[in-house]
This record gives sequence, structure tokens and C-alpha cells, in this order.
Amino acid sequence: MIHSFKNVIIASGLGLMSLTAASHAQVYYFEEDPNVHKAELAVRAGDLIKAAQYYSRAARSVSGEERLLPVLNTLCIVEYANGNFEAAIEACTKAVKTDRKYWQAYLNRGNAKRALGDMDGAVSDYNKAKKLNPKTALVNEALAGLLKETGKNYAEVH
Repeated sequence: MIHSFKNVIIASGLGLMSLTAASHAQVYYFEEDPNVHKAELAVRAGDLIKAAQYYSRAARSVSGEERLLPVLNTLCIVEYANGNFEAAIEACTKAVKTDRKYWQAYLNRGNAKRALGDMDGAVSDYNKAKKLNPKTALVNEALAGLLKETGKNYAEVH
């Protein structure tokens, strides 16, 4: 069950990478960070451990919120996929501290908290994501997954 959930989260997260990039399309950079490029190649090759290393380096070297947020969010996704849930939470927390309205980081941090068994923390992050982007189906799917997993309807409780 966790394995199939991970695959959905990875696919959704990697899809969000492109959505995030599109949402910041008005910003033009003439030089791409080489670590981001290497990380993307590693993801395509299926080497998520190496991808996490490159995204981590990129998070320390990129400048500007428009570039940093997608890097941190993707690092969170990759660390989650690697089973490094604490590292995933750390990356998403950095993204949230950079931009409190970055709903994707709340969603992904909630997924990592859920994987660690922190259901209340997960619900809190899912609800923040839902408040920031009420139209996203991803948050509703995450909350529905919690209901199925625990039998508790978090949407009604929180």
C-alpha cells in the first residue's frame, strides 16, 4: 500500500515540478544551475539518491525565490521517494519558510509526516495546502487516503 502511494506521490510531485516551473515562466534566467540539470538527468535515469544529492547542492547555490522554491519542493519529493522522510520534511519546511503561500510544499510535507505516522501533522499541512489552493484534487486525495488508512474523517474533524 505504501509503495503504491509512494508511486502516486512521486508521479504527482514530478508533475508539480513542471507546473511550478510553468507558474514562474515569466522569470528568465540565462544560466541554469548545473546541479539542477544533473538532478533532472538523475531523476530521468531513476537514480533518486544521486538526484537528492544534486538537488541538495542546488538548494545551497541557487538564488532567488522563483528558483529556490521548486528546487526545495523537488528535493522534498525525491527525499520522500528515497524513504528519507525527515529530510523531506526539512526541505519542505525550508520552502514554506521561504514562501508561506507555496501550497505544494505543505502538501508534500504532509505526505512525509503521514509516512512517519504523524497524522495530525499531515492533516494540518494538507489543510493549509487546501486553504491556499482550494481547487486542487491532490489534497482531497491525500485526505481521502488518510480516511481509508485510519478510518477517521479528518475533513470533518479539522
